Amino acid sequence: MTVSTGDQAGIIICIVMGVVSGAPSASPVLSAVSDTARFSWEIPQGGLETGRIFFAVSPAGTAAFIVFEDGSFEIVPSYSDRLVYQGNRADRNVTFTLSNIQTSDAGTYTCGNGATTDVIQDCGQELVVLGKPTPPDLTVSTTPVYNQRVTLTCSSPLYYCPS
Repeated sequence: MTVSTGDQAGIIICIVMGVVSGAPSASPVLSAVSDTARFSWEIPQGGLETGRIFFAVSPAGTAAFIVFEDGSFEIVPSYSDRLVYQGNRADRNVTFTLSNIQTSDAGTYTCGNGATTDVIQDCGQELVVLGKPTPPDLTVSTTPVYNQRVTLTCSSPLYYCPS
């Protein structure tokens, strides 16, 4: 497989990886570093149980915000200066913006209902953070000698793509 260092090749690789990994059905959100990303998806029918909180789980596995049964919400302190929630629990709508995007923000934002292990299936959205390609890392197994075998390894991630 030939990989180009062009922007389009990096975008295609990231999107394919996100879709193949079983990411939620909402279209991926593409954002450059330092930009603002807008997320919007619908909680599947039957996904919200009465009397339980609803929350969005970040790719790091921690809550980003919590929505209570009465529709009020609380943004987790680590996201308080970057996240704005605009969703509507009654309409099963999850909408929020996340500003000052960093590569560490990339990954799948999922829905939880109750405990952090109670993930709602097919509820969430993938964030793909676009960035400039990094220079390749070249390593040589031994000092090259004429007419002898040597192994050269070259690796360079085009973009940060969550696994």
